[in-house]
Amino acid sequence: MKKRLLTASLALLLLFTACSEDPVSDDADTLTQDQITELVQELGGRALSSIFRSGNAGKTTRQIIIDETQACPDGGTVQVVGELAGETGSGSGTLTLDVDEILDDCGLDLDGQPYVINTVPALNGTGTVVVQQGTFQETQMLFLSGALSLQGSRGPALSCSLDLTLAVTVSDRSASVTGTACGVAVDVPLTYEP
Repeated sequence: MKKRLLTASLALLLLFTACSEDPVSDDADTLTQDQITELVQELGGRALSSIFRSGNAGKTTRQIIIDETQACPDGGTVQVVGELAGETGSGSGTLTLDVDEILDDCGLDLDGQPYVINTVPALNGTGTVVVQQGTFQETQMLFLSGALSLQGSRGPALSCSLDLTLAVTVSDRSASVTGTACGVAVDVPLTYEP
């Protein structure tokens, strides 16, 4: 009798575990595709917001310093720091982008799961930004790469590498992001704030 009860209990436990609606187990060590998409949109959007502030295009100096810190939704910060350097003396020219995006205990909710994210040590944004007649050219191609550490409420900390290409459309503040994030191929649209 005890043997049948134990067998029945184990069968019910296995059935319950297999039919659980929660796709993330208590020892989850990967992100879902939806979580990766949200992560890429959040990080790319914050970087682009800092780079394409409307006042940056019309400057004619050789070096435009970018240094902006934003609060994350659930605590911590994202800092974008670096420069656009080059010559736009007549209002047109090219600027070389070199920025770091630094997440410091940045709290984000990714597809319903809370994470605290830190960069290891920073994500690096690079590219050439074209300015025509004092405004940013309509399309720009930028690159964002680096590593993150994500600590969720379940399981161990996760490591995630990013190697992304951002095809930016300046007029509607959007981008198409392709590349790899956390070992997964991505092709993600995003929008950013001015």
